[in-house]
Amino acid sequence: MADVAASPARSQGPGTEASALIPGRATEMPVEQRYPLDLVSRLGDVRQLYLDASADRWDPETDIDLSGLGSEATEVQRAAGALVWSHRAWLEYRGIGESEAALVRMCLERDREVDIKYLLTARGTAKALATEACWMVAEHLGGYLETPGSPVLAGLLRDRVARRGLHADVDPDAFVVAHFVLGDTIDLALWRAALDAAGTGRHDGVRGLIARLVTAKTRHAAFGWAYAEARLPRLDLDQRAAVEANLTAALARERGGLRVVAGLADRGRDRFTDDLVAAVDSTAAAGLGGADNTRMAGALDEAVDEVRSGLARLGISLIEPATPSPTRPGMDPIQGPS
Repeated sequence: MADVAASPARSQGPGTEASALIPGRATEMPVEQRYPLDLVSRLGDVRQLYLDASADRWDPETDIDLSGLGSEATEVQRAAGALVWSHRAWLEYRGIGESEAALVRMCLERDREVDIKYLLTARGTAKALATEACWMVAEHLGGYLETPGSPVLAGLLRDRVARRGLHADVDPDAFVVAHFVLGDTIDLALWRAALDAAGTGRHDGVRGLIARLVTAKTRHAAFGWAYAEARLPRLDLDQRAAVEANLTAALARERGGLRVVAGLADRGRDRFTDDLVAAVDSTAAAGLGGADNTRMAGALDEAVDEVRSGLARLGISLIEPATPSPTRPGMDPIQGPS
């Protein structure tokens, strides 16, 4: 932390992710302001979420029974399932860095409740467990894919979330609301859709896994909303504008196919995109732990409506992006208060 402590003081001014990510330019960390430490619990609902997460202990290697999964599926269906679960693993892995970046930032900021810091440690652990579990299913169904074959999807997945959250110009509230309110509400809705699709007559092991993940993701979304309700009423107009700008940028990635891959077609098709979109429907039809594209798109729309309604009560507008996704993946606007 020596480099952080030695960083020159700087005001929170407007910034852009594009300027923050110019090759060769180091991320400018905020000045460390966490002392004196306050370890008194001030957000009881967030503390309870942390305690619940701490008690929810499981091991993907011993607690998931995949025996028989895919035994009645064709080779094509198994390959489709491996592709879909690989995509899920990529998303969960992305969430580990997202959690750790938010944790570091909260530890550097002044007057940030300790309950938030505790919860973020649990969120990172949950993302790591989910990553391993998704990898295991993909391996079981025919083999985990290391990287996506679509440059568009690859760009969405490597949008440098951690660097964005750590940059001094970035308003931390704007970062958290975009990723842990909008992102986690959408994530939860999509996993619930998968759970519904993995209902009666489907594989018990994979259904049990999805149910575990839904439980964890319910906590993640609850944290995002608890944070928003605690923080947003305190923000001034400039800070609220920063939150809204980041929400629009995050929604652009979601509409552009980050999680609901049918949206990738809006940015230009390639063979991998076509294969992945088809794999979603094939996985659902074969009972390999997925919902089809129509159900996924519906869940996305419902989640966005939920976020828009919930944030409106807190004085924040969720504005649809002009285009479904940023022109250059990972280079969308990122705002700090003026």
